[in-house]
Amino acid sequence: MIDFKSIKENLDLIDTARYYNVHITGNSMINCLFHNDKNPSMKLYHDHFYCFGCGEHGDVIAFTAKLFGLSPLEAAKKLQSDFGITVSGKPSIPAQIKLINKREQEKRVLQII
Repeated sequence: MIDFKSIKENLDLIDTARYYNVHITGNSMINCLFHNDKNPSMKLYHDHFYCFGCGEHGDVIAFTAKLFGLSPLEAAKKLQSDFGITVSGKPSIPAQIKLINKREQEKRVLQII
């Protein structure tokens, strides 16, 4: 069973984008997924995104759907599978560790630059 509410409440959009190797600038901006964007105009927040260029917006499920060309249901299933969202609605411990490791790796890269 897919619990859309638990996915939205328990997954941080910025961490999810990092997990999927989306290049994020220091101020949480990316090139928009909805239009041909040469300069980052989409702002990622912890619970949603907004494009200042075209006005598109949404939550972690909508973001994942657009990123991978999926329907919202398929995106929710992907998120649930990739992050091990359990019946309790919380990401599994291995998924949490992956997110923490991804954050630490990105911090090290930024320190080198």
